[in-house]
Amino acid sequence: MIVRREGQLAPKHLCWVVGSYFEKIGSTSFAVYSIAVTDAHNRTWFVKRRYWNFERFHRHLRVIPNYTLHLPPKRIFSSNTYDAFVHQCCAQLDKYLQDLLSIANVAEQHEVWDFFSVSSSK
Repeated sequence: MIVRREGQLAPKHLCWVVGSYFEKIGSTSFAVYSIAVTDAHNRTWFVKRRYWNFERFHRHLRVIPNYTLHLPPKRIFSSNTYDAFVHQCCAQLDKYLQDLLSIANVAEQHEVWDFFSVSSSK
């Protein structure tokens, strides 16, 4: 969503991937990404999303005209240490979200609000 500020258009939401951690449920381990979200009223909250949430979100947005972004790969095969791997994943997902919010007709979609909502079921 876009709002007008002093004659300029500005994104209604700003977000940053601030970190990640691994969770284990049973024998399954997965990364959880923490995202800080700030709205047009300068209120900030945090949401946690798995890569699976990003994939689902991306699939919903692909039908929107002008949406040409590519989701970063889930796994990066390299000899990086765990810390470097996590940092690289966070940086790539952060860039994806920044690029997404810079496309006005995409940033205005209900799915974007839902993805950044604390109460999202996605």
